[in-house]
Order: sequence, then structure tokens, then C-alpha cells
Amino acid sequence: MLLRKKLITSMRFCVVTFLILVLSGHPAWAQLQGEALLATLQDNAKLNNAKEVLADFYAGETETGIIVTLRPSAAAVALAARSRSAVQLPEEFRRAGAPVFFNLRDEAVKKELMATVSATVDRIVGELNIPGLQVKRKFILQFGFAARVTPTALEQILQHPEVIEVSRDVVLQAHLAQGIPLINATSARSAYTGTGVSIAICDTGIDTSHPRLGGGGFPNAKVIGGYDTGDDDTDPRPDTTNGNAHGTACAGIAAGNTGTVGDYIGGVAPGAKLYALKISNGNTGSADASAMVAAWEWAVVHQNDDPKNPIKIISTSFGGGSYSDSATCDNAYSSMTTAAANAVAAGITLFVSSGNDGFCGAMGWPACISYVNSVGAVYDGNLGNIGFCVDASSCTGVVNSAYCSPPSKIAWEGTTSADKVTVYSNSASFLTMFAPSHNAYTTDITGSGGYTSGDYTITFGGTSAACPYAAGAAAVLQSAAKAKTGSHLTPAQVRYYLTTYGDNITDSKVSVTKPRVNLGKAVNAIGGGTPPPTPTSFPWTMFLPGLTGKPDPNTYWSALSYVYCSTSNATFSLTSGGVTRSSTCQAGGCAGGSGTFAGWVTTTPGRKFFSWRLTTATCGSWSGSYYYTLDAGKNYQFFMNLDASGQPAVYVAPGSGRPFSAASGPAAPGGAETVVSTGGAARMLSPDVSAGSLSSSK
Repeated sequence: MLLRKKLITSMRFCVVTFLILVLSGHPAWAQLQGEALLATLQDNAKLNNAKEVLADFYAGETETGIIVTLRPSAAAVALAARSRSAVQLPEEFRRAGAPVFFNLRDEAVKKELMATVSATVDRIVGELNIPGLQVKRKFILQFGFAARVTPTALEQILQHPEVIEVSRDVVLQAHLAQGIPLINATSARSAYTGTGVSIAICDTGIDTSHPRLGGGGFPNAKVIGGYDTGDDDTDPRPDTTNGNAHGTACAGIAAGNTGTVGDYIGGVAPGAKLYALKISNGNTGSADASAMVAAWEWAVVHQNDDPKNPIKIISTSFGGGSYSDSATCDNAYSSMTTAAANAVAAGITLFVSSGNDGFCGAMGWPACISYVNSVGAVYDGNLGNIGFCVDASSCTGVVNSAYCSPPSKIAWEGTTSADKVTVYSNSASFLTMFAPSHNAYTTDITGSGGYTSGDYTITFGGTSAACPYAAGAAAVLQSAAKAKTGSHLTPAQVRYYLTTYGDNITDSKVSVTKPRVNLGKAVNAIGGGTPPPTPTSFPWTMFLPGLTGKPDPNTYWSALSYVYCSTSNATFSLTSGGVTRSSTCQAGGCAGGSGTFAGWVTTTPGRKFFSWRLTTATCGSWSGSYYYTLDAGKNYQFFMNLDASGQPAVYVAPGSGRPFSAASGPAAPGGAETVVSTGGAARMLSPDVSAGSLSSSK
């Protein structure tokens, strides 16, 4: 009996103590609540790398930085469908898992996308008007925003039905003699200076008062625009006393005006214009990933602010992390991958430094993203025996050193020479190219600020220097292409010329061989020699707007796109249900009597999609009909592959590519359409619409 009384007393004491802790807001109770919340958040499927997102909270911090990705609006989905039907799909967007393609070379499309992104982000941010949420920046070309949040605010964000992913807003660091002769740019930069092209330097800002960078205020004749996304203000210049000179040094390499001071003779593309996009926080050399996303988006939106000098190149010498393949990298932070893809869609070529960790088989992010050109470094001369602090995991024979802060170690370079890959340069099989580094003589913040007390620095290096060398080369290449052919190059063509006509260099520490930029050879190849391969799997696109005279006035016809080969060699591969079928076309016809017909068709909610006619093909001609009744409001892909005898194997599938059973239907209302071939081009004709009302583009 006595034991029972003691037990009851003890239980009452525990209950009272518990209530006191709860009602008084005792730290111990708050800690228990916090730990339980983190345990719940850890398992949330919307968190991209939950351990990384929650790291600050586990370390005792009360808030952390995140990037929130939202579900695209219906207007954006329709805009993407329009984009794919209006232009050739760039090859970068044909790989599995590619971001949604928007035709951002079309200013109208760009404005429509910005409008629907702004409306959607503003609406959801308004709905998330909760304590503990501080929005830092809203993206303008993708559905998302960056914010500082508490654990409770993060929990509520994750509960919103239109939030599809939350990732960490990681902090990136700047990637820390003339290399112009080494990349064979002396003659090329004299003939084609980069005139008519602008380079956006996404870095720590540009000192526009430097005589080689405009020599005046902002904007000026050299630095014609820009923005500070790191601090969200309109002045992208570094502080003249305490500012970081990294961006100024990069700008001088890429496109500083000509003029000889010591070893400095101007940038690789002295005739190019510059945009200063400061992504760093204050006077530091670090930047949030969301600031870089915002800067790349700014470059796309303001690409044609000066139509005579459009932004065609972005140079970014920042990064962090370690990735051993581009697929993993592309999926690591969707917001940055989307920003890179949008830049490519706008015709902008991206260059990013690979990093200075001495990685053997890996590189930093965002250089590892498949939509950018990653740039490693080679020495531009003999610097003697020299050491660099690299990651402790490097295969370069690292040793402990008082010069390097743990966990970094020092890697000694016994000998150095021109075109030897630097010991610190991150190399991997998917690296794009090499360019010169160490020691670059380039522009510094004028006066007492920056790296030195003068206006130039003679020791700028790292892959940070290699990146603007490549970016400047691309500007000269674009200038040459415009002069020789009347058109600028696509990002894919820029990569083709710089890599195909580069000089192969092997990084001995990992046995990776990649081209070092040879600008002279690349420029000479434009307009002569073997041209870059013209993508042949682009769909021809047909619009069937405003069809009239149909028996059913609610029938809705969408855009049809298909591929048809008759004038050039090409291989088409189409996948459905995990099965891939390929067909090879040869100039003048189809090999072995086989060919491919493919396309997309989209129906609209509320409108009846009666039927669609698929036409079989035998080499050079089209005949026969196949009909399918499709549900309204859904997206379908159809294709047929012809065997050697010309018999079609037809597949119709929803947007996911999963096969479904399709039944044959009645004849299409208004009469059957016919497809005719005219010199390799193909046009869709219908009795209900005149040829003049159809539009097509290749």
C-alpha cells in the first residue's frame, strides 16, 4: 500500500513538472519540441538533401537559407508547349530530364513567362505570410524564391500544395604573362575584337573607374549595365577601399580595353561590352546560390537592353562542392540548373570555373551543370617550384602545411611550364576545356583598394582566371561569326568551335585529355573547313490555327510537329514504355525503306478533341491513315517507325511516354489531310484551311 502511494505521488510530480515546463515555455520543453520537429522534417520528401537543408538547425542555429521551387502555372505549361512547336528544340534540351524549354529568344515569350512567374510567386508568398519566413529574393524566370526560415516556418512551407521542392541556399566562394599568346588569340582579337557582343561578369562587381574598364561612373562606355543581386541594389561596383577585386580582375581578362601597362595588353575581347552582375554579399568573396540564380536570370531578361551589344556570354568564377558526373550535378539544385538552361534557351553561352580543389575526377558546382562550359586551368609559363592549398582528398601528393588552413593541405608543383595543367585545377571526364591561368596580369580596384595598392595585379590566378579567358575567346568567336556569316553562333556551336579546334592537353594527375582554347584556329574555321554538325532531329513545326468548317464547332486542333528526313543523314530514336526504336535516314531517302514520323499533340480542357489522323510514310511519300480518339485536356505523343517493307508500327502515348491502347476511329471531320514533301521540307495541308494560313519554321 505504501509503495502504491509513493508511485502515485511520483506520477503526480512528473505530471505537474511536465505542465510547468509546457506552460512556462521552459527551454527544455522547447528543445524537445524542436527535436521532434526536425525529426519530422528529416523525412519530408519535398526536401532536396534534408541533411544539408537542416544542418544549421542541428548545429543550434535558429534559421537557415533555403530555395523554394514551386509548381509551374498552367499558363507556363501552355507557353512551353507553344515554344516547342515554334522553334527547333536546342540539342541541350533533348536529353532525358532536361528542364522545360521556353523560347527565350522571343521577347514576347520572355515577357509572358515573367508575368506568370511573378503572379504565381507573389500569390504563394502572400499565402505563406507566416512568422519566421523572410523572403530574400524572388526569381523572375522560374517558379521559386529564396528565403531565411525557422524550422516552424519551413514546416508550413512544405505543407503548401504548390511547393514541390526545398533545397539549401548554399554559399559559394570565388575560385581563386598574359595568356593571350598561349591561346593563339593575338591575331584573332585584332581582327575580331568582340565588337557587337556583351559579356556578363557574375562575380564581386566591376570597378568601372579603372581606365581599362571605362574609366568613369556606372554605367559607362565599357560597362554598360548591371545589377547587384547579392545585396539587391542597382550599384554593382565593389567598394573602392574594402571591396573584393575578384570580379574586376576577371573583367580585365575577358574584355579590358587595349593599352599596355607592364604585361597587360587588354582583355581577350577588348571590343566587347561588359555587364557587371555582383553576386557577392557586401565586400566579401562569397555569394548565396540564389544570388547567382538571380544574376543569370537578370542577364537573360536584360539580354537585349542594348540591341547592338546583346549579352551572348556569361562568365562566373564562383562555386563549391564536388561532383563526379553531370547527371548528379544537374539534379543537385534544380533552380540553378533551370537558370542555366534558360540562359542557353536565350542563346547565351555560360562559362564557369571548374574549381581549385585539386580534385581528380570531380569538379565544383555549378561548373558541373551540363548546360555550362566548365573551364580548367593551365599555366601560361614557367613559374618554378610552387605550391597550392588544395582539398585533402586530392590525388596530387598533398602534405600538411602551416600555410593551409585545415582540412586543406598543400600540393607542390615540382616544375611548371606553359600548357601544363595546374596542380589545383579540378579535372574530370566531363570537363569542357582548359584556358590559361597563373600568373595573370590584370586589372585591380584602382587606388589603395583591391589586391594591391596600384591599379593592376600581377598574381591573379586559379581557374577564376581561366574562365574569363574562355569567355573572352567566345566573344571574339561570336564577333567573327557575325562578320563572316551574318549571324551569331548558338551555345552549342560556340562549344563546338572552341573544343573541336582547341589543342588537346592531358592532365597527368588524372589522365584526362581536354582541349585548351586555340582562338586563332577556331576563328579561322568559321566560314570554311568542316562546319559544326547541324542538328537534324529538330521537329518541323506546323500550326493549324482557327480551323473552320468542322462539323463539330467544339473540335479543337492543336499544333502538330513531326520529323521527316530526305535531304541529310540522320538517326532518330524514339522511346515509349522503355522501348527505344531508331531509324536512320540518308540523303535522298530512307535507308532500307524505313523512316520515322513523330510528334506531339495537345488537347484543351473543355474542348472536344475528335480525332487525329496519322499518315504512314514510305521513302519520299506519304499515304494511308490512322485515327485515334483522344481525351480533352491531355498531352499525347505519337510516332510511327517503318520497317524495311514500309509497314508502320504505330505508338500513341500520353506525355509520360507510356503506351496505351488506341482504337481506330472514323474519318477526320472536314476531309482527310495530306502531307506532301517539297525538297525535304514538309507541310501539312487540309481542305479546311488554305496553305497561306499555315506557318512553319525549321
